[in-house]
Amino acid sequence: MNYFKKLIIASVVGILILGGITSCKKLDLINPNESTVNTFWVNKTAAVKGVNAIYAALGRPGTYMQWFYFVTDASSDLGFSTSPWTDLSNISKFTYTNYNFTVNYGTWNDHYRGIFRANQVLNYVPGIKMDTTLKNRLLGEAHFLKALFYYNLVNLYGNVPLATKLNVGADQLKGYRQEGIPAVWNLIEQDLLFAQKHLPTKYDAQNLGRATWGAATALLAKAYMQQHKYSEALPLFKEIVASGIYSLIPNYENNFRHTDENNAESIFEVQFSHQFDNGPWQDGTAGSSVGTDRARNFSPVGWSDVEATAYYVDIFKKYHDPRLNATYIYPNTTQKYYGLSYNAMPRTGGRVSNWFNKYTRSYYVDVAGARDWDSPINYRVIRYGGILLLYAEALHKTGNDTKALALVQQVRDRVGAGPSPFLSLGVGKVIEWERIFELSGESQRFFDMRRYGYFTDQNEINRIATIDYEFKHFRTATKGYLPIPTREIDLNPYVKQNPGW
Repeated sequence: MNYFKKLIIASVVGILILGGITSCKKLDLINPNESTVNTFWVNKTAAVKGVNAIYAALGRPGTYMQWFYFVTDASSDLGFSTSPWTDLSNISKFTYTNYNFTVNYGTWNDHYRGIFRANQVLNYVPGIKMDTTLKNRLLGEAHFLKALFYYNLVNLYGNVPLATKLNVGADQLKGYRQEGIPAVWNLIEQDLLFAQKHLPTKYDAQNLGRATWGAATALLAKAYMQQHKYSEALPLFKEIVASGIYSLIPNYENNFRHTDENNAESIFEVQFSHQFDNGPWQDGTAGSSVGTDRARNFSPVGWSDVEATAYYVDIFKKYHDPRLNATYIYPNTTQKYYGLSYNAMPRTGGRVSNWFNKYTRSYYVDVAGARDWDSPINYRVIRYGGILLLYAEALHKTGNDTKALALVQQVRDRVGAGPSPFLSLGVGKVIEWERIFELSGESQRFFDMRRYGYFTDQNEINRIATIDYEFKHFRTATKGYLPIPTREIDLNPYVKQNPGW
C-alpha cells in the first residue's frame, strides 16, 4: 500500500481533531491523557500529522468516499437515480424535501470538517519551530486542500460562509458569514497562490499523493475558468503543459484502475485503500474502511443507485467512440464485466440499464470474491486529459480556435479517435462534447454545466429535460445550488437559505 496512505490512517487515529463547523461543544471534564491544542502543536511531527488529517477528510462520506458523486454525477444530465430510497433519488431530481438529509448535510459538513482541519494547521503550525522549507510546504498543502473544499462548496452551494480563521468553543460561529460568491472565489485564489508558491513539483515515493505545484496551478486555473476569467487561466494552462511533468498515458482506462495510480496523467488524486474492510460509514475510526463506496452506488452489482443516461451512451455508440467500454456498462455488448457477460452479472433487481464503468472493479475480482465494496481505487480529482480540454476552452474564449482544436485532437489521438464528429457545430460545442466523451462519470459535467450557464437558462433546461427526464423538476430560481442544511441555518444566525429553496 502507498506509504502516504498509511500516514493518513495513522494521523487520523493518533491526532486530536476538534469538531466540524457546527459540532464543537465545551466540555467540563479534561482527560489528562488526551492531547490538547497546547500540548499537541509543538513540533514537526505534529505539523505533519495535522496536514495528514486534512487529507483524511477527503475520504469522508460527504467528500470523495461517497456523497460527492451523487451531487455531481447523478445530478448532471449524464446520470439519474431510480433508488428505492426516496430521499436519495430526490437528490438527482432536485426535489429535496429534507434539507438535513444525510447526502446534503454530509456533503456540507464533511467539507467544512476539512476546512476546520486546514484552519487548525494554518493557525498553529506557523508558531512551531521547525525547518522553514518544510513548514511552508505543509502550509501550502493546507492552503491547497482548503481551496479544494471551498471550490466544491462554491460550485455546489454558492454563497457559503467563509471560515477565514480558527474559531473554537463558544466563539466557533462568530465570523462565519456569507460574504458573497466573489468573496469565496477570492479566498480560493489567495489560498492557491500561496500553495503554488510553496509546493514542490513532485515528492519521493513515500509521500506520493500529496498536493504539488501542478495541483495548485491546475485548481487555480479551474477556479478562474468557473468565473469566466479565461485570460487569467490561460498562462496557468501554458505553464502546466510547458512543465513537461504531465502527459496522457497510453491506456485511457488505466486512469480508473487501482493498478496504475498516481501516474503521469494524474495531477491530484484522493488516496484510497483496501487495508481495512470492516464495512462503510465508520467515519475514520480505528479499523474502519478507507476505501470508497462510489462503485457500490454506481455499478449494477452493488446498490445500483445511479444509472447512466441512455442518450449519452447512444451518442458514444453512434460515433463509435473508443472510450465507450471504459466509460459505460451497457446491454447488448460482448464486453465482459467482473469476468461475466452483461446478462450473467448479478444485477440489482435484474434491471437492464446503462451504468458507469469508471471506478468500478469490473476488470477483476479479488481473491475473496469481493467486487465493489469499499473499493481501493484512487479518485482522480484533476487529471491532465481534463486540463488539456479546459486549456482548449480558454484558447477558444480568447480567440485561438486553431490551437484549441489541436488540443482536442491531442486528447482524441490518445484513444485512436479521428476528428470530432461535431465540427459543424462550432469550436465551443466541439470542446463541450469532447469533455463528455473524455470525462463522463468523473464528476466534471455538473460543474461544466454551471460554467456554461445552463442552470439559469430555462430554454437550456427544457432541452436537457428531453435528455434526462429528471430536469423536468429543475427550477432555475435555485441556479442549480443545493439547499443549505436547515440545522446549519438554525445554528448560525449569519447564514441565510439559498434562493429558490
